Amino acid sequence: MPLLQNWYEILYTRSRLTPRTFVTWFAVNKLCFHHLSIAVEDLERARQFYTDVLELQELHRPPNFGHQGIWYKIGDGQPQLHILVRSEATLRRDKWIDLADIHFALRVESYRDTLAWLDSKGFRDDLPDDDFRKMQLRPNSPAGYPQIYILDPDRNIIEFNCERIEIPRVFAPFSGLFPYYSQRFVELLDWIYNREKPRRK
Repeated sequence: MPLLQNWYEILYTRSRLTPRTFVTWFAVNKLCFHHLSIAVEDLERARQFYTDVLELQELHRPPNFGHQGIWYKIGDGQPQLHILVRSEATLRRDKWIDLADIHFALRVESYRDTLAWLDSKGFRDDLPDDDFRKMQLRPNSPAGYPQIYILDPDRNIIEFNCERIEIPRVFAPFSGLFPYYSQRFVELLDWIYNREKPRRK
């Protein structure tokens, strides 16, 4: 009879649980990041940036929202970026890159390739401070991986954290001397290597 009594207790407890309780229980036991929302003032300007510049894949967004927006897929996984337009939203407007401020990060493989790609989109680290396309580079970040920071047209901060910085193959045996090379140092090595190549022929 103890087994039967326990079964009755299970049924009684389950009858008192609401559907919300079950949803919460399963969510707590299987957490995964779904999306990040950021606010913009001009939706078409944001679409041009995230679709044409960052080349993110736009997703279907249900139409029955009380505000305009766009959804994007991030990478090959489930995470999404949700862009919304609301007058009450928090906007950074004319603020510059602040590493301690709210931002989101995209993981990329190559520091140098990402720099070259951003440069082709008009981003550089030597632009005037009032140009939103000015990058902030942290090749020797204390995070343990090189980082690149940019802004979107609404001054939302975007970080690219990189798995590696490549150096010319001829210098590979010395790569263990420094954990990460600055971009300027890598460019200097490239310049020296390419300058010396004609002399070795």
